[in-house]
Amino acid sequence: MASYLVLLLVGDYELVDGGSTASGVELHHAVWSSERDDLEVYLEVVRDQMAFFEGLFGPYPFERYGLAIADSQPGLAMETQGLPLFSRVDLDGRLEYLQQLLLAHELAHQWFGNSVSPASWDDIWLNEGFATYAQWLWFDEIGLIDLETHAASVRADLPPEGWPLSEPDEMFGAVSYLGGAVAVHELRTTVGDEAFFAGLRDWIGDHADGAATTDDLQATMERASGEDLDDFFAAWIHGDPPPL
Repeated sequence: MASYLVLLLVGDYELVDGGSTASGVELHHAVWSSERDDLEVYLEVVRDQMAFFEGLFGPYPFERYGLAIADSQPGLAMETQGLPLFSRVDLDGRLEYLQQLLLAHELAHQWFGNSVSPASWDDIWLNEGFATYAQWLWFDEIGLIDLETHAASVRADLPPEGWPLSEPDEMFGAVSYLGGAVAVHELRTTVGDEAFFAGLRDWIGDHADGAATTDDLQATMERASGEDLDDFFAAWIHGDPPPL
């Protein structure tokens, strides 16, 4: 486990046994005791998202998962391993766009960032770009967006500065998150769905419990697709700016 994924919660928390998913993942949650009822609306969503992402990325990479709904700063979530952190102000019993986004994004990080961590902070797009794209996939699945339309809209609004994606000026800015997700979508379009999702499963399987680089991702996707992706990665990942 990467050290930045460690979290210690201190306070009046209740531990909730959520059973297990259809694939056998144990579910254990932690919630501020006075707001235990707020957890209920999210239990089924967690199961649905888990099944959806396992179908795309392969088996959930750890034995346990759960939500830590904490007395913490609103607007801040963190993909702490197996028990991501959410503010009780954000997960307050509502199930709207924000809650769907936070839940999908931090769950996707268990594959992209936790199971396979970036070898250096310059590779942060491998975390944030893929987790952002995963949340788009979930939004498309439940009818909140049309994926193609959304990706095109985000691409049109990307900032002209702060690139390249492989070495962004701002580590946790629009380039890493939105630019990364757009690049992931362009990669999918380039290699096709079969090679893209096979490559993602290989990426997780080959580098599980370790760290990997952007060059490692290119090698994985080239093996999965049988294509030379030098031009794609030069333009979209190392381009300053990419072809916006």
